[in-house]
Amino acid sequence: MFSEHISADISHSKEYYHNPKQLKQLFSSLFLPQDQNNPVLNTANSLIDRYFKGVTPDSYQQAKKSLRKYLETEAWSESVIHQVFSNLEKFSSGNWMFVRFKGEKDYRLCRSISFAEFRDEFGQILETAPKAQKTAEVRVTTVTEPGSIFVGQDLQSIEVEPGDHLIKNPGDADPYRFGDQPSVEERIAAFKTSYTPVAGKTDYFMKTATSRVVRVMTDLVLDTEWGSSMAMKAGGYVTDAGYTIQQQSFDYDYRFVDQAAEAPVISLS
Repeated sequence: MFSEHISADISHSKEYYHNPKQLKQLFSSLFLPQDQNNPVLNTANSLIDRYFKGVTPDSYQQAKKSLRKYLETEAWSESVIHQVFSNLEKFSSGNWMFVRFKGEKDYRLCRSISFAEFRDEFGQILETAPKAQKTAEVRVTTVTEPGSIFVGQDLQSIEVEPGDHLIKNPGDADPYRFGDQPSVEERIAAFKTSYTPVAGKTDYFMKTATSRVVRVMTDLVLDTEWGSSMAMKAGGYVTDAGYTIQQQSFDYDYRFVDQAAEAPVISLS
């Protein structure tokens, strides 16, 4: 289930109010056009030094006003100014988070939402979305001793009990514990109805269960119902089971039950 994960550093925007070094990096990599010849990008660091060094929640609004006045005085285009400030508004709200995905230098500005909120907003679309099935073969081991495992793609440790199943997807660095049910007995029962052994290959299974999926064209952090946060790049998928699938993983590991089907496309504001 977790082949959809990509290791990521997830940080809430409010943590950056008082950290000018990180705010500078985020401003230059996120808020401004990705064009090396653009004067906005080339002067981003000096602007942050000038207007946001030591900024606090109390002084944040005044810093924005000063920056806008400077940009207007320098006759920067209204479209660029609009881009800068629309993203600054996202930055200061609780609905957006900064995420740096594994293999990427810069942070992305991601929409943060719980699956319960996602379901409230897009439930009708999700209920009628096409079903997809995972086709990749996964390696499964059974836990024999109680303890915990670190799941790198989740950036968290998970408690395991004897009888739990650990699933290693082809594209994942670490195995994960199957199931979010509260008891190991429930997780074992759910595994038996979700996976079937691969003939002739010891310890390998294929998923039999299907999930309805919608495609989300917004960088996303989804807070799951079992307590983890899943970061997903725009173009990935959210399932009716409450987890995300990166686009690359979906293309490689999944297929639609109806081969002619296409997932509905949505964006979050």
